[in-house]
Amino acid sequence: MIKIKRSNLEYKLSNFCFKLLRRLSLSTIILTNCFILLLTMSINNAHALVITTNNEIQGSLPYFSIDSGKNKMQDTESLLSIKLSNGKVIKRIDDTSSELNPIELPYFETFQGIKTIVPLGNPNYPKIDLAELKNYKFFFDDDGDKYADAEGKVEVKWERKVSDNNYTDITGMVKKQPNQQLNYCHRPYRLTITLTKGYLKTNSGLPNQTNFENASHSFYITPKEGIDNKCDSQP
Repeated sequence: MIKIKRSNLEYKLSNFCFKLLRRLSLSTIILTNCFILLLTMSINNAHALVITTNNEIQGSLPYFSIDSGKNKMQDTESLLSIKLSNGKVIKRIDDTSSELNPIELPYFETFQGIKTIVPLGNPNYPKIDLAELKNYKFFFDDDGDKYADAEGKVEVKWERKVSDNNYTDITGMVKKQPNQQLNYCHRPYRLTITLTKGYLKTNSGLPNQTNFENASHSFYITPKEGIDNKCDSQP
C-alpha cells in the first residue's frame, strides 16, 4: 500500500511539473513574439521618422527670379537688388554706393538694362503686387510646386540730380521711354526700391513659405563716361 501511494505521488508531481513547464514555455514564446513585434514597430517608426526628417531637410523655399532662376530672390535683401546688363547683381547688403561713390554702369546703359523685381512694361509701373509676378514667370520652386500665393508690394522710384542735394522724379519718363540712355550729365541717378511686408507661399512641401519685411533702399548710379560727354558746355 505504501509503495502504491508513492507511485501516485510521483505521477502527480511529474504531471504538475510538465504542465508548469509547458505553460512557462508558452509564456516564453508569447513574450518572445511580443518583443519581436514591438521591436519591428519601433524600427518602422524610426524609419518613418528618418524619411520625414529627410524630406523636410531636402525641401527648399519658393522664390522669385528675374533671370529664369539663375539668381534666387528668397529674402528681403534679394528683393532689394538690381541686376546690370553684364549680369552683375547688387543687393542692398552689398551696396556701398553714394552720391560721391555711385555705381558705374558697364556700358552706355538704358533704363531697361537695369533690372529690378518690378518689370518695366507692367501696367501699374512703378509698382506691382507680389502676387502679380507669376504673370511674368518670376515664381520658382525647386520642389516642383507649381501653385503659389503671395502678398505684399514692391515699388521703384527713379530720380536724377539737378543740383546739390536736390533730385527730381523721372519715374514717369522711365516708364514711357525705357530704352532711353542714362545721361552722364545728369549723374548720379538715384533708384529707390521699397518693399512692403509680405510672403510667398506654396500649398505643399516643407519649408513652403518665404517671408519679406518692410524695407527700402536707394542705389546711386552713374552712366559710363564717354568722349561725347560735353556737360560743361551745356546751359
